[in-house]
Amino acid sequence: MQVRTEHQTLTVSLEPLAHRLKSIDPLSTLIVCIGNDLKGDDAAGPLLYEALRGRLKTPLFNAAAVPENYVQTVIRRAPRTLILVDAADFNAPPGAMAVLDPADFRSPMPSTHLGSPATFINFIRRQIPVDILFIGIQPKSTGFARPPCPEVAAAVRALADLLVAACGLEHAD
Repeated sequence: MQVRTEHQTLTVSLEPLAHRLKSIDPLSTLIVCIGNDLKGDDAAGPLLYEALRGRLKTPLFNAAAVPENYVQTVIRRAPRTLILVDAADFNAPPGAMAVLDPADFRSPMPSTHLGSPATFINFIRRQIPVDILFIGIQPKSTGFARPPCPEVAAAVRALADLLVAACGLEHAD
């Protein structure tokens, strides 16, 4: 998925993201990881899911390349905060993270997912009031049957650490 770069908020350091995550309630938050683990760095979401599984109070879902299959799950759970994580091309160095605005997504149909994350988000917002935090990780390559690059793997580990600090089983309320 490509994203216009003039309106998005790049996370140059992880501090702004860490600060934002500190303000969420782990028990009224839901995390959906999106991506195709057969397409190189597009595996960022599924890799994050694996890094977080069993470490959070927050419900966690691996939507893989079909986030639209989780629309009803999100609506039924009615979280106050929905965190979505996916690889996104926003013209930054590989592994860079950004909090993205779905209005900035250039194409209505990302190449590796059946439905646009913007469509997914808009449908959920029409059904429930929810604060959505869309975290994009800049891919280097999304070639078929390639492993994730070291920069994306490192970004996933860093993001996992931030999410565990904010929503982990040991999180202090």
